[in-house]
Amino acid sequence: MQLPDRNLVESSADLFNRKLQTNYERLKDLLRPFDPSIPEELNVENLWSLSQRHHLDLDLFLRGQFNFETFKAQIAGDSQILPEKYLQNGQQLSRGRSVLTILDAVALYFGDEFCSNLLNRLQISGRRTFDPDEFLSMHLLVDLLTEVSRLGISNTDFRWLGFRSALVNRGTELGKIIYQFNTGDQIYRSMHEECMHFFDKNCKYEIQRLSKNSNEIKITTREQTQEIFKSRTVGSREVCLVRQGVYASMTLPVLGYPASIHESHCMHVDGDYCLYHLSWESPRSKPTPDL
Repeated sequence: MQLPDRNLVESSADLFNRKLQTNYERLKDLLRPFDPSIPEELNVENLWSLSQRHHLDLDLFLRGQFNFETFKAQIAGDSQILPEKYLQNGQQLSRGRSVLTILDAVALYFGDEFCSNLLNRLQISGRRTFDPDEFLSMHLLVDLLTEVSRLGISNTDFRWLGFRSALVNRGTELGKIIYQFNTGDQIYRSMHEECMHFFDKNCKYEIQRLSKNSNEIKITTREQTQEIFKSRTVGSREVCLVRQGVYASMTLPVLGYPASIHESHCMHVDGDYCLYHLSWESPRSKPTPDL
């Protein structure tokens, strides 16, 4: 195997060190009004100390993907700001309820501190609040689930993240509608009719078949979304798996547990659409989900 040219390696290392030094100087200028004790010398120990004191993600900083304007606003007290990559015009078509569902499940399993660190890796404050009906970029969902995937979780685990949806939304306007029904078919019909405006605008959701105990849903990317993102599909396989969990969770008010779900087509694997097949049993009485 041919080794890389030594001069090229040294040149790349020198370029990295110079960029790192430049970014560190910029970081010091931002922090000095808030942290007079900021160390002048750039070294591993000082960087680590700063990252702990100011919730700075070293991975982003070292890779040159650190957004200084976002960080400046955060240290000035703005916990609600999002990095510029999540604020590009026209791309806010996803809903805050999706982020809330994922964060609720992660916090339940790994704890609030882990959840806060997860957001920090995206340069989002752990104190940021998400409104279920606010519009957000799909890029945020994809990046959030990419970080979750580093835990090595399975497809079933990703669906489980979505299973929390019906419980997370119970006190919202959507939840008030969903929880009034007595059968699964009523819920899914309402979900695709009067409740559809509560969900994202990235995709089109269409009922292909609906009976008392089963449902078939086809999901396609809207043409407008394709034009905005310059892509045939948006999201990721992980986003699709969480969405399956969301769909399955809608029977919780009736059954007390999620519906069974099977996906025969996925736009992120083998085509231009996703096709979900859901089934459930009819309960003798309406249960109260265990919160």
